[in-house]
Amino acid sequence: MKYYSKIIMLAATAMFLLAVSAAFAGDIVLFYPPGYDAPQAKAITEALSQSSGLKIRPQIAKSYPDIMDTFKKPEPVLVYIGSFVQAMLYAQGLSVPLVQAIDGKEFYSSILIAPATAGKDPVAIIKDAGAAVAYTKGASSGELGAKAATGGQANIPTNNHMAAANAVKVNKAKAAFVKNWWWEANKNKYDGLVGLDFPGVSDHRNPDNILSANKAISPEDLTKIKTAAMTNAMAFSAIELKEFSPTLLQPTLDLMKKAKIDPLTYTW
Repeated sequence: MKYYSKIIMLAATAMFLLAVSAAFAGDIVLFYPPGYDAPQAKAITEALSQSSGLKIRPQIAKSYPDIMDTFKKPEPVLVYIGSFVQAMLYAQGLSVPLVQAIDGKEFYSSILIAPATAGKDPVAIIKDAGAAVAYTKGASSGELGAKAATGGQANIPTNNHMAAANAVKVNKAKAAFVKNWWWEANKNKYDGLVGLDFPGVSDHRNPDNILSANKAISPEDLTKIKTAAMTNAMAFSAIELKEFSPTLLQPTLDLMKKAKIDPLTYTW
């Protein structure tokens, strides 16, 4: 009797999993970067679903490679993320950029931070630092800025801007490259460090908050998603959403070239 009960339970479980899979089969997954705010992701996704009439569900990625790998598959996928991943997706011919959220900080740059005692000449600071430059790995404002400034030599990767700044603070690194907006919000926490524009790097405006799709989504659905996004700026905590031109990714791609990073072969 126990044997048959076990079979019935296994069958019921299998049927449930099939039902769940079927429910998700027609869904469009909308990826967000690791660590993205879950309530914000839910608000954006629900607004897009309701306005477009499409079944869109949110998924905060476990890693950036997960996003890249999923975009190569035949299932319909969206992503809401910044310039580094967007530039790679576009360079590899995997994405269709749709819209950008405009919030006053939709473009950002990579700036140098260093001890005030190092002086105010960013070029001299980096020349002295050599490879001892910290950066957030896989970020235009971090890795691209650092490696573009050092000709690819920067060699202290970290998980975020705070870790990069702390590396300088505890003398593990002689300098770091971070996002300008992050520094403006956090510089008061780092007495003794200064932020400086680096020529040929900090003048590159990298686009942020971009919604793009993979090639598995039909043109008709792309139009629905784009229209839904542009009529739901509040869900994105934005002033408005504008159609995004891929030409706006060129500064980031130019930084990749200076950094000696190939968007077709880069791995985390």
